[in-house]
Amino acid sequence: MENITHTLVGAALGKSGLARRAPLAGPALVIAANAADIDVFGWLIGQNYLDFHRGITHALVGAAALSTIVASVFHVANRIRSRSSPVRPSFLQMWLVCLIGGLTHPGIDFLNDYGIRPWMPFDSTWRYGDLLSIADPWIWIILGSALCMLSTARFGKLAWGALGCLLFAVVCVARSVLFGVVWLLVLGACLALAHLVLRRGMSPVRISLGMLALYMAGLLAARESVAHAARAAAPGLIMDQIEKIHVLPGRPTASLPWTVVIEAPAKFYIADVGFQDWTRTPPSFASFERNLDNRCYRESLSQEQMAVMARFARFPSVSVETTGNVCTVWLRDLRYARRNTEGWGVARAVVPPPQAPSPPGP
Repeated sequence: MENITHTLVGAALGKSGLARRAPLAGPALVIAANAADIDVFGWLIGQNYLDFHRGITHALVGAAALSTIVASVFHVANRIRSRSSPVRPSFLQMWLVCLIGGLTHPGIDFLNDYGIRPWMPFDSTWRYGDLLSIADPWIWIILGSALCMLSTARFGKLAWGALGCLLFAVVCVARSVLFGVVWLLVLGACLALAHLVLRRGMSPVRISLGMLALYMAGLLAARESVAHAARAAAPGLIMDQIEKIHVLPGRPTASLPWTVVIEAPAKFYIADVGFQDWTRTPPSFASFERNLDNRCYRESLSQEQMAVMARFARFPSVSVETTGNVCTVWLRDLRYARRNTEGWGVARAVVPPPQAPSPPGP
């Protein structure tokens, strides 16, 4: 997930009561909830982004280590602040708070189709929750509206207002103005609800965390409904040997909420779907060749960008264009790209065509 969501989760946990466990626990929670993404600076130590991101820092071992570092920094700050006080702050309490915040990061990232490698350094296998998109504008509303209501300072209100305007603009650009208007109306309703809850003496943040859990449970039920429909209808729609069926969250810019990926021995079949009755309006599946045995592709794996994408791609599809004395090889991860155009989820390489084997001697 993007860091707005991680920040909102850390802040919500703090306002729900965890921030009272130790001085400065509130900001420590927010930093711990974002610490795993320090791996985006892997290029400073010569690491490739796709190889390094969501690796060791998103594993359980890495989350515990980063939480310890964050807790140590804030514990030292607390010791300095409390030098004149007879009560010494507890490192254990700060560490537990930071560990909870740190574990929320891989936990949430696991829920989307990008995945994490939770058992590194012992096992580098990717694991995917396939429930949330990389960015979910409804989570921004669920948590952000409650946190906004707890802000009393003028600057805080202005900052929340600016963030709301920015996210509204992002939603309009990524989806549509109509979707943005609907999003804005839902935001207004949630702000009104949070205000009512606060006036009744209840915690809007705790209720928002409960709503978040219900939202995820609803998504899980919806995904399983789509998966059940796909398993029932796919044999009549795909004239191929079906090996596995995946249901992924739709891309953030897509109008349909789910993507069904069907694996066959030599192809992937993909369709973006909603909640339609598959017996009446079956989705139209596009097919994509795996083509991983292509000789030009095998040759291209000597180039770093191709080798990295081959390790990262969950649904790899290769196409090769031969012109004159060169082969242009396209490797697409079908989660993110379905066309031969450079961009996210696509690697391109130019290699000489493989030499034909020499005829046998006399």
